[in-house]
Amino acid sequence: FDQVKQRGGLEALREMPQKAENAARQARLMLQATKSPAGKADTILDPELAGVLAHEAVGHACEADEVQIGGSCLQGNLGKKLGSLAVNISDSGSLEAGLWGSFDYDHEGTKSKYTRLVADGVFLGLDESGGVSREKEKAAA
Repeated sequence: FDQVKQRGGLEALREMPQKAENAARQARLMLQATKSPAGKADTILDPELAGVLAHEAVGHACEADEVQIGGSCLQGNLGKKLGSLAVNISDSGSLEAGLWGSFDYDHEGTKSKYTRLVADGVFLGLDESGGVSREKEKAAA
């Protein structure tokens, strides 16, 4: 599929009609595709796709505010094994500027930091937003 990776105004939409036509054509082709086999399989992912999958499947589920409201599949799994010893996932917006996911400050104005979420397959902790951190500080006081 085609992505629009730019910031801007209406000029960002100039290519949208062609991109929409391409997406519709691809969708029609996919409706005719044979089903993929189900079950476990060895898989090779490109690094960008692996990062997107980790972000969506684990990153969002590790957001402390989601856990607080019961919206995370990881609720109650702290310290439990989630995958093989090869699974290590961290969150760090402080990557080299310009890389996907890099930022100096989050949406609440908190400076980005390195957080280890899964180590050797074990769920270690949550990615806390500033609001959650402040609530924990109040509760501890």
